[in-house]
Amino acid sequence: MQVKNSLGPGIIMIVVSLIFLSQAFLMEKAPILDPASGSFLPALISIIMLIAGVSVLLPKKQSTTDTDKETKNATDETFTLSDYRFILVFFAFIVVYVVLLSVISFFPATFIFLIASMYYFKDVSWKVNILVSVGSIIVIYFLFSQLFKIIFP
Repeated sequence: MQVKNSLGPGIIMIVVSLIFLSQAFLMEKAPILDPASGSFLPALISIIMLIAGVSVLLPKKQSTTDTDKETKNATDETFTLSDYRFILVFFAFIVVYVVLLSVISFFPATFIFLIASMYYFKDVSWKVNILVSVGSIIVIYFLFSQLFKIIFP
């Protein structure tokens, strides 16, 4: 039962990571092994996601003791249709964010993405949501634009 339930997320992670990795290789004038290039971080994240997807598909070691079986049953999780829907909606958020990056600049797109994401996760008040979003944008701006002199799209 566990193997069947982990096939979907594992395969989805592998497919998405391979798509993103292929796009990282296609970036012009961005060597994948240069940490300063625009393709390095997407490639790194894609490889980590690929490894995670493969690890989800690998069979789990079976335990033999009764205590281990009780622990396994307590931590055994299955994905429901609403779990898949939740993940797919958030993935759609990410796609919209990427599209917004080409329409508006990085900072407004990131602000909208953070606000929408925290609202979607629902456990954050609007006040905290706005404070965290604005704070994140300020930290990103000063850290990357001012300190590291990175130009954002």
